[in-house]
Amino acid sequence: MLMTLVSGCLRRPMHRAEAPRAYVTRCSSTLRKLTKCLRPGLSILLGLCLACSTDTASTPEPVQRDVILIVLDTLRADHVSSYGYERMTTPTLDKLAAQGVRIDDVTAQSSWTGPSMVSMFLSRRVAGDFVRMPPYTTLAEHMNAHGWRTVGFQDNIMLAPGTGYDRGFELYEMEPGPGIILPAINDKDPRPLFAYFHFVGPHDPWTPAQTYDVFKPGEISPEVRAAYGAYLHDLDPTKTPLEIDLHVESASHEIAKQIALYDGDILQADAKVEYVLGALDRAGRLEDALVIIASDHGEGLWQHRVAELAFDVDDARRNDLLSAFKRTHNTLLYEELTRVPLIFSGPGVPEGVVLPGPAENVDLVPTLLDLLNLPPLPGTDGRTDSLGMAGQSLLPSMRDAAEGRPSVGRREVVSNTNQFTAVRTADGKKLIVPWDSTGPDSPKAFQLQNDGGEQRPIALERDVLTKLMESISALRSQGLKPTQGEGDLDEITRERMRALGYLGGSDEEGDTSGR
Repeated sequence: MLMTLVSGCLRRPMHRAEAPRAYVTRCSSTLRKLTKCLRPGLSILLGLCLACSTDTASTPEPVQRDVILIVLDTLRADHVSSYGYERMTTPTLDKLAAQGVRIDDVTAQSSWTGPSMVSMFLSRRVAGDFVRMPPYTTLAEHMNAHGWRTVGFQDNIMLAPGTGYDRGFELYEMEPGPGIILPAINDKDPRPLFAYFHFVGPHDPWTPAQTYDVFKPGEISPEVRAAYGAYLHDLDPTKTPLEIDLHVESASHEIAKQIALYDGDILQADAKVEYVLGALDRAGRLEDALVIIASDHGEGLWQHRVAELAFDVDDARRNDLLSAFKRTHNTLLYEELTRVPLIFSGPGVPEGVVLPGPAENVDLVPTLLDLLNLPPLPGTDGRTDSLGMAGQSLLPSMRDAAEGRPSVGRREVVSNTNQFTAVRTADGKKLIVPWDSTGPDSPKAFQLQNDGGEQRPIALERDVLTKLMESISALRSQGLKPTQGEGDLDEITRERMRALGYLGGSDEEGDTSGR
């Protein structure tokens, strides 16, 4: 009996899905039984057994399994079926959500690709716009250093090789076809695979193939239509109600058609995800893989006016609702631009769980590292770094939710562009503040619980306003800012972007395009 108990304590490893505390509890229970058989002279052996079990639990071995990270560029959460959208745009994503955990309330740290991917890959918030990855250890570098084969496939020019977003990848390809992707997936390298896919769809221009162009124009909400009418009246009070109604009707019809195309692009991007997962399955890599679905930012579909700074005083576009209201992304920080999907599926992830949040995109990396028993990125302690800028693991909250216990989300979430900073509390109070306090744009506050479309600005209580302003000041002083060269494009990349219409003459995108 003595030998059986000792052997059970020393040789039974910690289960892959077992929490360290549970493992220690299990071994400690065995040791309590052992003490009934031990003579006083064997107390030293008991201490050694306990130390052995504690050491094993505190320093678990990394979990060597494949990781598939798929980022769908410009995908707003409220156009994903499993997030409540009435159109069936994302059957593949919905299946993954049903098999794993869907985080309901997730905020991206910027409303365009460059800084958003910096924050996602570094698990750090940003206080400036980036077109290059700053010199900190990225997720890919970290995974590669711990034994993963790292491959990246993407078709967003903002993330082209040489911009730093490719750091840490052994293979990194722009606009790859099956001839590149499939050999990488089927490679017999014994190391686990970290594969990052970044699909630019449903980024504009919205041109779904005929197979996916299946949605008919819907209705523009009365609230947004009212905002159009109020804007036209403020622009020219001499216009009659009939003139305004006709203008609103014409613009709404065109906007509805464009939104249907955007949804078709989402459906097409979902099909790409299905193709990748099918290829991984055929290669024998999917069953034991972690799959993560994320987005870098959302999309403006004409719900809010563009920043005042985008217009010249006499610009005729003021009279065009399709120009005066925000199409695409960048600069602004309303919910349609920052609320994104985040889905985890695979071993160690509870099944069929919806985690309320709030959470942020910076939480992706700590959650993944927690699932793999990997140490945090250098410079962090796994939950926050010395400046309080890192994300936090969502795995404990996932487990709480799976067991029916209340999960605790973030008290605040934040976002930033080079024109605005936004902070939102867990109970829906939101403040958006322009960087230029002397410019034409003024701070705006909303209560999202009764104004989810952010159409009715409110006045915040003084103590709430003070607290939110403190959070904005902290982000601006402590968030990552681009240094020399990190905010600049080289001429080759700039010309490629200009040829694609990303630079020059866009009222919304600015010099960095917002892609």
